[in-house]
Amino acid sequence: MMRRLSVERIVLAIFSFSVFCNSYFMLMWSTYNNRIISLLAQVIAYAGTFLLLAFIIVSSTNKSKVHKSSLLIFALVILLEFHMNVFGAENTFPFTLAEFRFIVSILILFLLSNEQRKTIFQYIVKLFAIMVLPSVVYFLLNSVGVHLPYSVLNSEQSSKILSGTYYQHYPFGLIVSSPWTMSRLCGLFDEPGVVGTLSAIFISTNYDKISKKWTLLLLIEGILSFSMAFYLLMLIYIIVRAFLHGAIRFTVTLSALVIMFLIFINTDFNNDYISSIQARIDVTSTYLFIDNRTSDSFDQEFSNFVEKGGYPLYMGNGKGSVSSNADMLSSFSYKCLLYDYGIIGSILYLLVFFVTAFYFKIKRRNIPFLLVFLASIYQRPYVFNLQYYTIFVTALSFLENEMTDFGVKMKRMQNNE
Repeated sequence: MMRRLSVERIVLAIFSFSVFCNSYFMLMWSTYNNRIISLLAQVIAYAGTFLLLAFIIVSSTNKSKVHKSSLLIFALVILLEFHMNVFGAENTFPFTLAEFRFIVSILILFLLSNEQRKTIFQYIVKLFAIMVLPSVVYFLLNSVGVHLPYSVLNSEQSSKILSGTYYQHYPFGLIVSSPWTMSRLCGLFDEPGVVGTLSAIFISTNYDKISKKWTLLLLIEGILSFSMAFYLLMLIYIIVRAFLHGAIRFTVTLSALVIMFLIFINTDFNNDYISSIQARIDVTSTYLFIDNRTSDSFDQEFSNFVEKGGYPLYMGNGKGSVSSNADMLSSFSYKCLLYDYGIIGSILYLLVFFVTAFYFKIKRRNIPFLLVFLASIYQRPYVFNLQYYTIFVTALSFLENEMTDFGVKMKRMQNNE
């Protein structure tokens, strides 16, 4: 029994690491110079999925069955994949091995027990925090004038190379730099926004009730990423959580936030990083913040797309249409989904996540996470992939068990008193 549990933990840990093995992850880039490690990461990307599938098949104690509701999710996933690959007005693609891996992984996630999914989520959170930590150290050292030697790593994206963006590559960490912006930490990922977005999503699961130490680390990493996404998503989380705790707490929290906001925008901190955040605030705009997720050329191209209407508007131009359009490069917005997949495809896209949420049942304790995750799509729309969908499913399993585990922990503490 103990041996089986040890094997299970190893397999779940490998799968947890494999969900990070995508184009956002440094080790997967063609520009990464250690080809052995890069090849190993590519092997793990697929091995994680198929090792876990093999474990489920050979594990005699795994009694998991596929629920009817999960079959509906699976059908929606297949339908969406078909829509994305086949029905585009401009771009059509054959199914790839990566997509097959994604579909198999979704099936696996619903074959696992709630406890196994919860374990995967905890591994993902810890792996992410560890992946970002070295960059935090390098960033803080640079901030106090201690500059360690580094090599230069280029992005795989031609738009970033053309803009002069490069990565200061330290052991186990990256700092992204360009002639136009300040250097910022990004862990082992391609953008500080990935660090900020994921940190906020993980914190929104009330992870502090399980581990305050890991939550504090996520909070530090999110803050130091200087990602506007992190600050806005955390703001949503704080407001929603306060609202769910009653009118008095909501009123007090909202008043405190307004006071803090007014102090923040009217204080000169004499710090370039904080000033860059202040520069994004515009009290005269609809949302109080300047939206820099799109360019003027992107907005013009999108307006033309909407005005033209017809088949492309309803079915989309096809997967990768935004990234293949020179006028729309380096823009990330929910509008990308409409341009690529159309109105019907975008509805299907969101429906997969809504049906998944209803599969786990929408409850008071998972509402903050659901709203934060869905809000993140506004500025980082491409979440229909193994990394984000696995986080979505396993986080909901974690929240399913979180209150039970917390109650047991409190009961034990009371018994020991």
